[in-house]
Amino acid sequence: KSACYYKQALDLYKGELLPDISTEIWVIEENLQLKMIFDTCVQRLADYFKRNGKDAELEALYEKAVRLFPYENWQLDQIDALLAKGENE
Repeated sequence: KSACYYKQALDLYKGELLPDISTEIWVIEENLQLKMIFDTCVQRLADYFKRNGKDAELEALYEKAVRLFPYENWQLDQIDALLAKGENE
């Protein structure tokens, strides 16, 4: 059931909050908080997808994470998921 809530939270998240005023202190703080929540949701949902063999959902999850945060380490997780998928086929 918690996986459903993580998925809903990720579906709502579209990226940086208020990019036009992203240098304002309060916006920076809020963006950092939202990024931490995003990271937690991705990690927990990824764990759920891995445990339940939901390869397509895992792939889509990492695609979104990489698209929103291309300079994070999500690419490594995405590669690992693709390699694991290939081994299971």
